[in-house]
Amino acid sequence: MIKKEMFDKNFQENMVLNFDVSSLTSIGTGGKCLYFLKIENRKSLLDTVTKLTENSVKFIVIASGTNILFNDGFLNIAVLKLGKEFNYLRFAKAPKIIAGAACNLQRFIVDCARHGYDFSFLAGIPGTVGGAVMGNSGGNDNFLNDSLQEIRYLAVNKNKVEDKTIEIKNASQYRSFHVADLAVLTDIILQGEKEDRELIFKKIRENIKIKKDKQPLNSKNAGCFFKNIKGCHLKTGEMIDKCGLKNFSYGGARISNKHANFLENHSNASSKDLLILSKIIKYFVKSGFNKELEYEVSMIGF
Repeated sequence: MIKKEMFDKNFQENMVLNFDVSSLTSIGTGGKCLYFLKIENRKSLLDTVTKLTENSVKFIVIASGTNILFNDGFLNIAVLKLGKEFNYLRFAKAPKIIAGAACNLQRFIVDCARHGYDFSFLAGIPGTVGGAVMGNSGGNDNFLNDSLQEIRYLAVNKNKVEDKTIEIKNASQYRSFHVADLAVLTDIILQGEKEDRELIFKKIRENIKIKKDKQPLNSKNAGCFFKNIKGCHLKTGEMIDKCGLKNFSYGGARISNKHANFLENHSNASSKDLLILSKIIKYFVKSGFNKELEYEVSMIGF
């Protein structure tokens, strides 16, 4: 068991014990975790991860909390959030773009557009650049990791923690990104493609309008709850809709009437409500289409 006193005074001031993780997520559910710590610089991150690793304390790094569901119970983990030093965006010699993992994704899209780089397919997607890389965010056959060139991250092997930089090739797996020893993604280097700036901003506006029209952006949700199935002619939301499940609810959780792949916390839902509702969806889709749905949200503590 790692004690608060094992960290220096600055760490202790920023560390919160028994932290309510529901406040970290867009869906607003979940129990309490062992520790929560916002980490502002690279040295603090290395020291923290080293201490946690040496003391066998499991940890996760959370970005904007827009695609995650924590269990309702007590979570015997540390939750880390990257701060100031990891929230940056730089434009090096064209076509290189360098971003900190904590950089807001919509800021990234707009600033890239100002420099003539087209990432308009990410418009309207909440979160950070780091989170978008880990989930390979995108749409319409365009994905962020198609542009990924290099990453910097903390690697954990047994009890050894190391700051590493590696080149990335063929990283565009659907809705996933995997590096064997990656514990914390900190920095991302991408290669942008030049495009007319006015055209990029036009596409950004169009994509945001489409999302506003088709997705419940103003409700408490975690984005698309399930992945689309590769090779399936129907999207997951369409299958759920064809099962007649739009607006179906369990406890305080509800399937959105606007987009059936969005589960909403509409009335003080618990994570258990959302989990049971998701299992109902999986059952009906399996029965109706013989398809196994896979979670797109990160399920923590289940």
